[in-house]
Amino acid sequence: SSVVSCQGQAQGTEAQQELLHKQEIDIVERLAEQYGRLPLDGSSTDVGSEEGCQAVGMFLSSLELAAQQMAVRAAPRTYRTTFSPNYRSLFPDWARHYRVDVLAASTEQHSAIHVNGDKFELSPEAVGHGETLQQAWAELCAMIVRWSLASDDTSPVSCPTRSEVTNALVKLDYAWASFEH
Repeated sequence: SSVVSCQGQAQGTEAQQELLHKQEIDIVERLAEQYGRLPLDGSSTDVGSEEGCQAVGMFLSSLELAAQQMAVRAAPRTYRTTFSPNYRSLFPDWARHYRVDVLAASTEQHSAIHVNGDKFELSPEAVGHGETLQQAWAELCAMIVRWSLASDDTSPVSCPTRSEVTNALVKLDYAWASFEH
């Protein structure tokens, strides 16, 4: 398959190894398009409204698919065997299963959250994992914004490399699994 960047630039073998293949570009373009449709609540992604939840849910599904299609290593999720039957119905296997309520819970600075009507007390460690997830989310979103800016031929912004895209996906996934656990 051909190798191109979001601006169609390539120089040398080393640069080509860092560029995304056409299929990967299409994947990131779809993410950028969906990201552009996410409603905001101030400066944050809106996960409180019905419209926001639906849009974020679609975006999270696209993130899962993008990670699979780009063969991004998933964080281990064997801890799910200890989940209650209620939780196991939400997370039936070791796949990512990104959920809007988990992302929303990571933004909470409180020690208690409600998931599926059940109240859960968050430890200080879990609150810290939530902050780490929010940081990884912000970095992924910034990478997608950079992609969108670099796609404009008049922009001086450089296109994210393949490793930057996959590293952002890996970092989000590991932070997600740590918070979910």
